[in-house]
Amino acid sequence: MNRHLACAVLATFASVVGLSEAAHAAANCSNTSVGLVPLNDLGTSLYQGFEGGLYPGGANRRPDAHTAGGLQAASRIQPRDRNGNPDPNGKIVVLTFGFSNTAQESDWLLFFGGGSPLRNPSVEFVNGGIPGLSADRIVKMGALPRPLLDAELTKAGVTAAQVQVLWYKQAIESPTGGFPAHAETLRGANEWILQELKTAYPNVEIAYLSTRAYGGYGFSSVNPEPYAYETGFSYKWLIEQQINGDPALNYDPTLGPVKAPWICWGPYLWADGETPRKDGWFWRCSDFQADGTHPSFLGGVKVGGQVANFFEQDPTSVGWYLSVPPATDVDALPAADWTIGAARPNPFGVRMAVPVRIQEVQRVEA
Repeated sequence: MNRHLACAVLATFASVVGLSEAAHAAANCSNTSVGLVPLNDLGTSLYQGFEGGLYPGGANRRPDAHTAGGLQAASRIQPRDRNGNPDPNGKIVVLTFGFSNTAQESDWLLFFGGGSPLRNPSVEFVNGGIPGLSADRIVKMGALPRPLLDAELTKAGVTAAQVQVLWYKQAIESPTGGFPAHAETLRGANEWILQELKTAYPNVEIAYLSTRAYGGYGFSSVNPEPYAYETGFSYKWLIEQQINGDPALNYDPTLGPVKAPWICWGPYLWADGETPRKDGWFWRCSDFQADGTHPSFLGGVKVGGQVANFFEQDPTSVGWYLSVPPATDVDALPAADWTIGAARPNPFGVRMAVPVRIQEVQRVEA
């Protein structure tokens, strides 16, 4: 039985669960679909001449050779002291990196991941999402926002030398131009940023990448469609670039100078509004704030839980993330059928959430 985040039961006031129409008066809640096919449903079919799928050949499964490289990188992840030396009492820091959406969603990743009974206690999450600092702005600055990132590390009681994993979600604010030009611009920006992150945090071994969510509910130029959808190709091409052995993204010290962490897809977050993907993922207007772009309470919970779930299941993360190796037999699971986490926020004003983790998929009512 896989040990994973089966569900999160949210205890909220009715006013929060319902999300009044007034709260979304500015969002374009009628735009529930733009008719595009998510990359993981597109397969070998084409979008403007470019093949779908998350990986080469229209596949959603990582190539075995690339997974092997990820396992090799994962084998170097271990608790480290503040100077970066291996230490069984040290930390494995997972740093999130991105813009405002990433910051808000990371709060929930810290909530679900940090409170998980499955998490290796050496693993420490740090929210490195910085509002306003999109990929294009960072490239224009010519440097990472190190003072801001390091301040978050210090606040968490860890150091740059202990950062070993990234959850990375970046974008270009208010993109312009046609496809594929703007997607290629983001691919290049992400390549440069990941190289800079490897330089800044030399013990970073792995970066899991996620895209923007559905942009059809927005009313501004910040994250419109089809740009939000097309950013998925930026990440697809970047990962394929590493798979194809580009030295600019080399992660293997036996093949030459290491320029970047090993990269792969984390959760792919785009879906065509309320039209469910084949795996059931979708976006309602209530998952967003009044601007139709930034995640609401519900949207943040949705993404944070998805990323935490990913860490508990992916072959390249379970070895360092889980407190014990993955169970292969139900009898090897902890005796408790379920675990309830601490309420957040506490004290609360108008809303709160209580995470519940169960050992197998089953119906839960609240």
